[in-house]
Amino acid sequence: SDALEEQPPLVAFNAAEGVKKKLPKYDKPEMKTMSLKEIGQFLETVKNYQLNNHHYSPFYAAFYLELHTGLRRGELLGLQDNDINFETREVSIKRQLVRGKGGLYLKDPKTKTSKRVITLDERVMAILKGHMDSRPIVKLDGTSLVFCTDEGKPIDPDNFTRHYQTLLNKAGLSHYRFHDLRHSFVTLGLKKKIDYKTLMKFTGHASSKTFFDVYGHSDSEMKEEAARVYG
Repeated sequence: SDALEEQPPLVAFNAAEGVKKKLPKYDKPEMKTMSLKEIGQFLETVKNYQLNNHHYSPFYAAFYLELHTGLRRGELLGLQDNDINFETREVSIKRQLVRGKGGLYLKDPKTKTSKRVITLDERVMAILKGHMDSRPIVKLDGTSLVFCTDEGKPIDPDNFTRHYQTLLNKAGLSHYRFHDLRHSFVTLGLKKKIDYKTLMKFTGHASSKTFFDVYGHSDSEMKEEAARVYG
């Protein structure tokens, strides 16, 4: 043991000492906003796709709802029948659909503010009801999913995004990501003078600072609103 204690360290000096390491810069993906004309173009493409398929399709109602709520993808696909109240026109966001090692399952949102209740107008609710009356029924955690596959199963979030990209390509709008629909909802909402606190409730943001950090760069009106909030 004495011999072992007398051995010099394997590395007698720090080879990295004095060397400045620069971490690679992370560039946030650029947020893009669909114009009202592009939204109409996209939804018309989705509607025509749905009619030509001759079978159930969740896409028109799903994307119509997304563009009027700004839900996260997992929140949209995790909606269940008992989350929809047609009398009060309220939709409760309580969970999200995710993929784990055992397949698809429902889990609680990450934050308390992600659990929320939003109120929609009559046209959105009518489209949602028409969709729900025609879809296959699947039971997950004891209730039916609002959006499901042709066979009545949960929609894999990655497959949903792939279908979205296919429909975007058909509409000639391939440069938009799914998250840009959420961004479009917020940006167009602020342009319509909808109160930012209402939009925060729709999107589930906890703080106004985070909200404007994410969305404030996209429109001069939003910057002015942020200045009023923090001024």
